[in-house]
Amino acid sequence: MIWKKLKSALRSTTKSDNLNICAQTLLSHFKKFEENPNTIPPVEIDCFKKGSYSRELLEKYHNMINLIIHKEKEKQNNDLKKYITIIEKSNLSIIITDPDSIIEYVNPTVEEISGYKKEELIGQHSSIFKSGFHDNDYYKSIWNNISNGKEWQGTFTNKKKDGTLYYEEVLIFPLYDQSENLINYAAIKKDITNLRYNEEELRRSQKLEAIGQLTGGIAHDFNNILTIIIGNVELALMRLNKNDDIYHELIDIKESGEKAATLVSKLLAFGRNQIMITEPLDLNMVLTELHKMLIRLIGEDINLQLQLSENISTIEADRGQIEQIIINLVVNARDAINEQNDSGAEKNIWIETSEVYLDQEYVSTHLGSKKGRHIMIVVRDSGIGMNKKVMDKIFEPFYTTKGVDMGTGLGLSTVLGIVKQNNGSIFVTSEEGKGTTFKIFWTSMKKNSIETIETEIDKKEEKRKALLGSETILIVEDEDSLRKFVCHALRELGYNIYEAANSDEAIEIVNNINCKIDLLFTDIIMPGRNGRELAETIRKGKDDIKVLFTSGYPKHILSSDLLKDERNEFIHKPYNIETLVLLIRKIFKSE
Repeated sequence: MIWKKLKSALRSTTKSDNLNICAQTLLSHFKKFEENPNTIPPVEIDCFKKGSYSRELLEKYHNMINLIIHKEKEKQNNDLKKYITIIEKSNLSIIITDPDSIIEYVNPTVEEISGYKKEELIGQHSSIFKSGFHDNDYYKSIWNNISNGKEWQGTFTNKKKDGTLYYEEVLIFPLYDQSENLINYAAIKKDITNLRYNEEELRRSQKLEAIGQLTGGIAHDFNNILTIIIGNVELALMRLNKNDDIYHELIDIKESGEKAATLVSKLLAFGRNQIMITEPLDLNMVLTELHKMLIRLIGEDINLQLQLSENISTIEADRGQIEQIIINLVVNARDAINEQNDSGAEKNIWIETSEVYLDQEYVSTHLGSKKGRHIMIVVRDSGIGMNKKVMDKIFEPFYTTKGVDMGTGLGLSTVLGIVKQNNGSIFVTSEEGKGTTFKIFWTSMKKNSIETIETEIDKKEEKRKALLGSETILIVEDEDSLRKFVCHALRELGYNIYEAANSDEAIEIVNNINCKIDLLFTDIIMPGRNGRELAETIRKGKDDIKVLFTSGYPKHILSSDLLKDERNEFIHKPYNIETLVLLIRKIFKSE
């Protein structure tokens, strides 16, 4: 608006030829000013020396120019304040250095993330953030780019003031003045530490998930084999006297088979396929009762302390699984303490419980955790600790840092499997020379809302009962050797047995025999029609028939409603004859 008024005033000047010349001269100068407002063209022309009006016109011209310049500078200052405010408030780190990489400016986000104060950074070389994670060639390639006028974009692993590593996405570019001279370098950086952590956790989780599926399948096949081995040994032992030479050799075989079954159970736990018998548990009571056994396990030279919060909520869990978790973690802690070279080092293990609430902020930075109220179980030790390389692998099955014959490497993978199977989460922190801490978050139950669950089978009482029977049982199993073993074992105990290799054979038997089938004992997963479909088909004409299901794939059972029907029971492979017959007797007793 000011410029337009000045042009109009100058063009309207017609009082004399001299004034017209002055006006045209000023318009010409003003045009140059418009082209480059930073330069005021000198006005040294004779026409302005003649007459007061021409000098007055020149003075007005200069006043107008100064006013424009003042307003332009004021606008630039306001814009500068606006841009500085944006930079200061940005959640991105912004650093400006001189051409030699000496820091001239950092915004507050740099202070917040790095832990350095602005005063500690100004005047320092930008290498103050170097972590040693990148080699010199990495930095050399960056310098070659930006020193040649190009921008560089990539990632940095930097180090905070306290030594903690953090990860950043970085854009670095040169800044030039109007004469194209290099005056600064600027870096805009985004903290991606949490994103990087979550990506690593996701990759690790996917890897463990794949391994879990593999081990679950292998465990199923082993279960069939072990059932045959253990069962046949039991049958042989029934026929022998304890004084027979072969009796103790068979006992060794049976014990080895049971150890193998335990190993398979660990594989199933890692694959989240273990059968669970859950109940409301007072975690503090479980740990208190387990305390004496743990002391014997770790030795008297290690101090085991329970730090249990009072009045924590009950959890829904399988007691055996909870004990398995604690024992595995405590044994690992014991071994870490015993590996210390310093004989005077502290030997402490702490087990803690508390009730916590995980908020959205925590969940967003801890992959696998869930928002809500949890019971936190902490097991920490004063052992040798672990480096990052070891921590990345500790939950993998068969990975161990112990010597030969010192463990299977399934302890922590079992813990992870159990926690995940129960929709919990587990996290570990460790520092070499300072010990390790495991934190497990288990969903809590609201108090005063727990119903007492009565145990259906009193195992001690059932073991005293006779195993003999005379009922008619139809056994359906596609694994020939396993089917033959079970049929033989039950016939030896007096049962009337029919056998089928698949559902079609079983239906044909049911339709053609004259006697009543008291119990259908069937595998669930079979080629063709599965065990569940078989049971439904047979029950169309014999609604009162009892069914005992079995499988090496317990996950299938957990995701179905088979056991909601009171006419159904389930036994998990591998099973021994005693357990099987006790369950059969229980089924017939309930009629």
